[in-house]
Amino acid sequence: MRSDDRSVDAALELIEEGYSILAKESFDTQTHRELLGVQSRLEAVSWKQPAIAQKLIARLADRLGFAGQARWKESGRSVGHPVAHLQR
Repeated sequence: MRSDDRSVDAALELIEEGYSILAKESFDTQTHRELLGVQSRLEAVSWKQPAIAQKLIARLADRLGFAGQARWKESGRSVGHPVAHLQR
């Protein structure tokens, strides 16, 4: 495993841990202003995810080459699930 692979894994673990913490939160003790702040930050983070997904899709498409892209399109797979066809 390359060192950058470990940093990607570490970043994903942090994201998963953060979402787990947020999912368990009741948000009962926050003020309206605090709740709006949380919502604003959560929305800002969620808008970053598609850009990361597009970079992954571009890398997969590059590695699959033209023939792989054609098979991917023919399979009817969603762009949102770029590796689903590899798990057959």
